Amino acid sequence: MSANNEEVWVRTNKNDLFMWRCDNVGTDLDASDLVFTKVDSIESRDSEGVLSLSTQKKYALLAGTNSVLLYNVDKGESMLSSHYSDPIDPSKRAVFSGAINPDGASIMLAFEDKVKIYKILFTKFKYYAEFSLKRVQSIIYSHGGQLVACRYGRGQNACVAVYNLLRLVEVGTYKIQG
Repeated sequence: MSANNEEVWVRTNKNDLFMWRCDNVGTDLDASDLVFTKVDSIESRDSEGVLSLSTQKKYALLAGTNSVLLYNVDKGESMLSSHYSDPIDPSKRAVFSGAINPDGASIMLAFEDKVKIYKILFTKFKYYAEFSLKRVQSIIYSHGGQLVACRYGRGQNACVAVYNLLRLVEVGTYKIQG
């Protein structure tokens, strides 16, 4: 869940996005007395996935198992979408994770063996760069978008790799102690 002034964006377990507005924010009420009005909603094509929001441009990225949808919150419409499939077995999961840069100019998607950066153009996602990381589970940008952290591995092998996106170099890899 993310909040922006009076709007609240919620992703359900089906990866659907709902936008709600709190009509009586700032008043002295209990949490049970708050009134929310549904502003908009989007349904995703996938049963599981990731929701990521940009701060400068009001974009929402829904990354599912085989598809990516970019939604313009201000206009209330879908901007771009793309479908990805595993080259060997199309029924397998292709997109493992995804995130949108806080500036709203690029997205990062995790595939089976790589993490790829795409620039957001008017009509498509244009490939920009990639890093060799296998099965990344989550991607998180820094507030300014110059750094990105990618979590991969499981259990005692879990690590976080941090990349500088201005120079496209790895800053370091850190092992997660359980």
